[in-house]
Amino acid sequence: LVQEEEEEEEDSVWSEERDAEEREGISDPQGAEAAAIAGLEGDDKGMREGFEAVLREDPNDVEALNNFASLLMEEEATMGEAEALLRRALAAAPNCTEVVSNMAFLLSSPGRGKRDHAEAEAMFERILGSEEGERDVASLNNYAMYQKDVIGNYSRARALLERAARVDDEVIITLGNLALLAFKELKHDRFVEKDAEY
Repeated sequence: LVQEEEEEEEDSVWSEERDAEEREGISDPQGAEAAAIAGLEGDDKGMREGFEAVLREDPNDVEALNNFASLLMEEEATMGEAEALLRRALAAAPNCTEVVSNMAFLLSSPGRGKRDHAEAEAMFERILGSEEGERDVASLNNYAMYQKDVIGNYSRARALLERAARVDDEVIITLGNLALLAFKELKHDRFVEKDAEY
């Protein structure tokens, strides 16, 4: 009975917040809700439609721009569209850690050019040098993978991953990346040893 009352109270508060958002003209709560539900169901098309609905109401909704870009970054064919959305989000909120981190991740991919990589590095350093960003496990992981895969700097990658593990030692992605890095380091060391034999 107590749990039912708490759930009803939560639903009531959520409904009041949604009504207030609608009155104030803050984005499209139905679109955001549709995108969230579609995401839970693994429905990429539904997520896309939900984000598009939000952005029709407010083209500068930073959260929708960022989340929509994250969805589009999963496919190589839609990377350009994702970048355009992130650039809009950055224009609206240049200091939003999540947006800067996503843009840095996109620009740091191996297929990008030196200019993009330089911009990505500057963004990662800016995030990790800020008070909010210094504990951003996602950015630490993304920057570490960039250091490993693009730059080939395994020691820098390890330092970033160890820093992420100190922030939260239960994040599976960090533990997985540390294991992957250890494997790559071992493989690299063996290659160097073989090369030295010849």
